[in-house]
Amino acid sequence: TNATFDATRKTNTEALKKSNANIDNAVKVLRRYIQGEFATLTDFSAQYSAYGLEAKASSPTYYLPVDNDRRQQQLNILVSKLELPSNPFRNKEYGYEYFKSLKEEHAKHWGNTKTLTVNKSVSSHATRTAFTELKNWLQKLQAQIKIDFAKSEQAEVLKEFGFSF
Repeated sequence: TNATFDATRKTNTEALKKSNANIDNAVKVLRRYIQGEFATLTDFSAQYSAYGLEAKASSPTYYLPVDNDRRQQQLNILVSKLELPSNPFRNKEYGYEYFKSLKEEHAKHWGNTKTLTVNKSVSSHATRTAFTELKNWLQKLQAQIKIDFAKSEQAEVLKEFGFSF
């Protein structure tokens, strides 16, 4: 039903928002790790990019993209980079294991969101198609009644079939 769908969608949307907020907070810590590791640099853009972080157009700060498909792609890059045995942040609190679990959580909620959207779209399309088909049949029935019955009887017969005027 629509109520169940709406409740499921709302729950999943809230979970996805929470997942994205956790990722954004963890990225802030990762940026601090990078700044600490490369303290002699003044421009960290190459290091940030290596971890899948991107600069926002309106800000010089590097983040993961807001678009969830792109975010998932960049999380794959980030986790792959952290997974390397030589990565200095691999075993930190916000290292490989932490980001791996965030990536999996995000993938689950984003996948659910896409599935819900597709299912709703398919359901809506099926409903529209059925409604159009029903309307066509009712119009054919109306036309057939007008052919089969005298003009004086048509209104009564149409009423018996549930047509109202």
